[in-house]
Amino acid sequence: MKVVALRRNTTLSEADQDIVEKVYTPDQLTELMSASDYVVAATPYTPSTDKLISAAAIAAMKPNGVFVNVGRGKCVDEEALIDALQAKRIRGAALDVFAKEPLPPDSPLWDLPNVFMSPHNADRTKEFQYESMELFVQNVQRYMAGEELLNVCDKSSGY
Repeated sequence: MKVVALRRNTTLSEADQDIVEKVYTPDQLTELMSASDYVVAATPYTPSTDKLISAAAIAAMKPNGVFVNVGRGKCVDEEALIDALQAKRIRGAALDVFAKEPLPPDSPLWDLPNVFMSPHNADRTKEFQYESMELFVQNVQRYMAGEELLNVCDKSSGY
């Protein structure tokens, strides 16, 4: 399997060279989409990621492409995705998040046979509560010791 990625700052993926074959920049999104059999979006929502997965990006996908969204629903042009799925221009989608949640009862996504949906719980693992608590405890200890905290929100980036 070949893994590619997209990052605003590609230097942050330099340590992943043994895993990631190529790192694209946001202006290369359609190139990434057209080269991928599976596209997994795990994008935070900010003003700059609003509909990042645009109609053009979706149109660039391979006919056998599958789109997976475990990030934020508003990062995807949902209407364009629905159009592509209905017309079978892409093979399918697995969606954990939606532009509007809960997903309205009249959304066409409910009736599409090529869509798998989950109830915004993709981040749940068997150990997620223990891992979250462990990180919290580590950060309390770091704070008390005057050390740099882990996983700090970058407010200027919005996440």
